Amino acid sequence: MNSHYFCLQHCRLPYTRRATVLYTGDAKTFAWKGGGGRRPPIKLLNASDYVIVKAGKRYSMQPPVHVRSLVETMERNESYIYWLQPKGGGIEDQFASININGKFYHLNSKLEKAIFRNVRLTKDFRNYETLADGTHKLRIPTRLLKEKIRTSVRAQDCAPVSTHWM
Repeated sequence: MNSHYFCLQHCRLPYTRRATVLYTGDAKTFAWKGGGGRRPPIKLLNASDYVIVKAGKRYSMQPPVHVRSLVETMERNESYIYWLQPKGGGIEDQFASININGKFYHLNSKLEKAIFRNVRLTKDFRNYETLADGTHKLRIPTRLLKEKIRTSVRAQDCAPVSTHWM
């Protein structure tokens, strides 16, 4: 066995089932292959750093939070979405989040795609809307809009989609 490179077989790691862990002596970095593990849970937010632009419905579930069960419930359902904006930030800084058991979480790309699946990029699509109180908010998250533009055939055939709010 090489002194710089040894193998720990079938270790349990966070977010994986079984994996072969490789440890390189000097770099002290881990790499694993195989295992078919779960994805890490969605990221928790500190709500005191943000202003709520538009509130959604609270969602309750038993911990830990699993994206798979959220996707089934929230698919094409924007009523659970809270739009947050950093204090001192603009409309370009807004992002969608969800409130689960009183805690705010970032949406990962899989959850964004499921929730906003019904939003289509049309010829005159604008990624902003004005709420009843006059506040401007994004229609879909900026990351998802860029992905939709990249993969949309209609966006390539027609006029460019406006990503700016004014």
